[in-house]
Amino acid sequence: MKNHITRREAAAALLGATPVLPAAAQQPAKPTLDPLEQARKDRQDINAGLAGFKLEMSVEPAFIFKP
Repeated sequence: MKNHITRREAAAALLGATPVLPAAAQQPAKPTLDPLEQARKDRQDINAGLAGFKLEMSVEPAFIFKP
């Protein structure tokens, strides 16, 4: 009886133990946006959410620029 398992034997055991998921194969693939388009969409969503918050000028903190 040997005490060690080779990488090939471990890989074969893992591949044999994984269940087959036919439901996952039937789902349609979602179109993915490129990272730039995704970032633009995220920014638009954030801007739309922030536009709902109204702040009075007296609520905003004073800003003094001192070089």
